[in-house]
Amino acid sequence: MNPCDKAATPAQVEALLADHDLSALKRLSECLEDGEGFDVSKERMARLLELGFARHNGFGRYSITAIGQYLLGAWTKIPLQTHADVDAAYRAEMEARNG
Repeated sequence: MNPCDKAATPAQVEALLADHDLSALKRLSECLEDGEGFDVSKERMARLLELGFARHNGFGRYSITAIGQYLLGAWTKIPLQTHADVDAAYRAEMEARNG
């Protein structure tokens, strides 16, 4: 196993996020998973956006960035990749497999 293929440690998360920011990030993640809108305050969302842990996708939609996903433990592979990077690697793997 690659030593970089692991989730952020609690100490790393604590070093990057204040408790209230981590709580807001976790709540945003829960809200996005249930697909019924979100109840994170505008002030908390503005902080997550400014810190780079969330992204505004327009029309009142938000997503969690790669670093936000890493801090939540959802992504463990380092270096972080964008969705486009992951999609391109998947397509290349499928092409190689299927010819």
